[in-house]
Amino acid sequence: REAGLELPIVSADGFDTHLVATTPGPDLANDVWFSTHTYRGDDRPEVDKFIADYKEEYGIEPENSFAPLGYDALMLVVDAIERAGSVEHDAIRDALEATRDFQAVTGTISYTRESMVPPKPISIISVQNGEFTVESIWRP
Repeated sequence: REAGLELPIVSADGFDTHLVATTPGPDLANDVWFSTHTYRGDDRPEVDKFIADYKEEYGIEPENSFAPLGYDALMLVVDAIERAGSVEHDAIRDALEATRDFQAVTGTISYTRESMVPPKPISIISVQNGEFTVESIWRP
């Protein structure tokens, strides 16, 4: 942007950080688009609670969606161990495979596809003048 480049910037969830706006400044943070698993501006109670708990623990809000993704991954394993009643890896794997309607910060997780990729919503975010806006939420 400082060099005069004005074409849109398109990225994936790695751009889900306030640094996209604060590093170049609001005058240069324009026409940026990215997808993410859970946007910090999502008003679902699970997201609000996660942000509040994270801030209480670490003194700052989570910088991007990787904090709730990591949290959800750990909680999926905890849930699988509890449902399996075992810490044996085969039992955990089978319990994870049987996961349905797990209420996570990043959305409801069910392993119903052959690929084992859960069908979760993806947010499309734009950045204009340093402001983040949810443009759409794609639900598979």
